[in-house]
Amino acid sequence: MEYAGTCKGGAFETTVPSSAVYVKVSDGANIGYCKSLVEATGARQHGNVFILPGWSGTAAQFVQWFATEFANVGYKSFAMDYRAFGLSTGPWASSVSPQGTLYNGQDMHRIAADAYEVLIHSGCDLQSTVLMGHSIGVYFVWLLINLYAPDVAGIIMLDTSPKHTLGPLPPADPNFPIDLVTREFSIEAFQDYYLDFSQEGVECECPKLHAPAKKTCNYPNTNSKLCSMFSAVLDSENPTGGGFMCYDTACLEEWARGTNYYAGINGFAASHQLFSDSTLDFTAFPSMVRDRTNYPIYMYAGGNSLEPYDVLVWEFDQMHKTDSSKDVFFKIEPGKPGGVHVPWLGQNPNKTEFYDSVTSWLASLFP
Repeated sequence: MEYAGTCKGGAFETTVPSSAVYVKVSDGANIGYCKSLVEATGARQHGNVFILPGWSGTAAQFVQWFATEFANVGYKSFAMDYRAFGLSTGPWASSVSPQGTLYNGQDMHRIAADAYEVLIHSGCDLQSTVLMGHSIGVYFVWLLINLYAPDVAGIIMLDTSPKHTLGPLPPADPNFPIDLVTREFSIEAFQDYYLDFSQEGVECECPKLHAPAKKTCNYPNTNSKLCSMFSAVLDSENPTGGGFMCYDTACLEEWARGTNYYAGINGFAASHQLFSDSTLDFTAFPSMVRDRTNYPIYMYAGGNSLEPYDVLVWEFDQMHKTDSSKDVFFKIEPGKPGGVHVPWLGQNPNKTEFYDSVTSWLASLFP
């Protein structure tokens, strides 16, 4: 099913031409993806970019942020919403209780299967399609490659580490610099997302953002945890020098609108997804890409982001093919302005340079 018009997610909807498409995947779930209708201007059509969003971002947002830039170098874009987000909210709306979501559909391998089915459903030519992931979306790119080995044109990886937490097992690659990983693995932290469920909903707010003063939340802990985490930069003594997401409330609001300022997230689904993310280990993946594939790679690392910068440097060094001129590493070193998780939003001084870098790489794939 395809619905022309605009794609929506939470309080966000696209202003670029787009259509919402739905596909019933193998376990019966309806998964939505947003397809850009922006035509290539001044460039011949080269191919497609399939975007896997960062966690709590939505397909509509990523199409809005990237479709025009990519169309200018000859690529159409489409992005998938994960279960419980945006176009794929389905039976996982924020009003659904934990008892209503007790199934394995939030496991990241299942969501990667959704991504593969969307990729096939789109009808795009795989050999001219680039897989792009941001943050947790990079893990879905890697799972697609591990599970399905698609013959794609290249991969874009925006700011994620091959291992997100210190547990529960040692890294698959013994050379991985585990001492640089600081996030603990905690079952209790995952439970916090859903133990406060309210079927009627309670008043909650995200006061640091330009959000409505009060909203109704079924999972208020989820709302407060994400509001605090994503807006932590606003408490920094030097907000323009770094921070997790970005520098300013306008940027943070644009991100948060995708899930109605985090009020529209099913806390139990969030807990499942983040637990699955924290147990995955891709430390052996970079060398596998180097030794067993021919994918050109583009990678971004922010020196003041959530991920340890030196881990991302290690990741690129492991993945980069020394004889490949098509591997690009765009990095902003620690302490330099702009090295955040979403360099394309807000008042980032590197926004234009970032867009120029990734679009130049795309243009180089099919000169």
